[in-house]
Amino acid sequence: MNIELKNRLKSLLWRAGGMAFIASSAYIFNVGDVFAIDPKALLNVAILAFMGLVVGEITKILNK
Repeated sequence: MNIELKNRLKSLLWRAGGMAFIASSAYIFNVGDVFAIDPKALLNVAILAFMGLVVGEITKILNK
């Protein structure tokens, strides 16, 4: 595997993990009641955040 691609994947995974954690925390704090959390909405937030990060990595590659 190409070293640049390996570094991009590491970067993506680290940033995705951090972004998912912050997005999930913000959603939980915004709801106020942990038992009222909709898992589907939480999953949607995580998926959209991850997709945004993937597009960011793709634009970095295309910008070279």
